[in-house]
Amino acid sequence: MSSSRARQLAEGGGGGSGTYSGGSFHGFFRDSEGKLIWTKESLNDTSTRIELTDGSVLDDGVDLTAGSRNDADRKDGENYDQWLIDSTQLNFYLDDNGFLVASINEPYSYGGPN
Repeated sequence: MSSSRARQLAEGGGGGSGTYSGGSFHGFFRDSEGKLIWTKESLNDTSTRIELTDGSVLDDGVDLTAGSRNDADRKDGENYDQWLIDSTQLNFYLDDNGFLVASINEPYSYGGPN
């Protein structure tokens, strides 16, 4: 039986290059004032540590209150409202109209609030 792609990556195999090459964690949450906070961490470094919870949250497979753990309904103990892992050059920014925009393979420099 063949291994899954996720298992190959977890064990350091990339199906060609032999190592995982690329990707970032993107985490989003709103602070107490309602400001959107975006965190981006590179997954190229094996020492990168991302904590999705404060350790008090147990994974409950029957808790389908809003669909899943990554559902924009942050529960007590969870650090992010939503998160994703990408394997491309993905960035986010707020445009002049206040919309969150995903930018793929395009550089973007933050110019400050508008």
